[in-house]
Amino acid sequence: MSEISSQKFFWCIRGMPYNRVYLAGPDVFYPDATDRAARLKEMCQKNGLEGVFPLDSEVKLLEPFEQEDNGFLIYHANVKLIKSCWAMLANMNPFRGPSMDVGTAFEIGYGRALELHVVGYTESKTEYKTRVKEDGMLIENFGMVDNLMVHAAVCGDIFEHAEEAIEYLGKLFTDGEPTKPIDRRSFSALMLLDT
Repeated sequence: MSEISSQKFFWCIRGMPYNRVYLAGPDVFYPDATDRAARLKEMCQKNGLEGVFPLDSEVKLLEPFEQEDNGFLIYHANVKLIKSCWAMLANMNPFRGPSMDVGTAFEIGYGRALELHVVGYTESKTEYKTRVKEDGMLIENFGMVDNLMVHAAVCGDIFEHAEEAIEYLGKLFTDGEPTKPIDRRSFSALMLLDT
């Protein structure tokens, strides 16, 4: 049984749809968050996937508004959604600074720890070091689009557009194999760690 087939079987016995994709990113902060979610979900559906947006949790916030308590409620609701998914689509566009949204970075790490297939996209394909201001401290220089820990955590290449990333996930779901080759340099680095 292939890895993908065994994962499908695992999700079926858990009673969860295998094709669920968590839509991570700062999209929730934009005024048109609902429209952004609808567009991403439509793209997912065209590729045989079910997009799950953070606002889908319908978490009941406390009234009167208790800031910290509501923050914890949202965190636990999002973690529950991530756990219900087979893969994650991460919007890695720089947000409020030179790097991606910090909440999305956490979700990428959490998803990888759960062994989800994490695929990222960003319209800013310039190297991270070119967006960071000199401040006398070391700036990462690994030819990556963001901090090495999030860039290296995603599966395969980081795409420029959400559509390409979703098509990749669709192929991974139906065929069980990536449609883009994983960078062989990452395998070389892993081989060095084993020696």
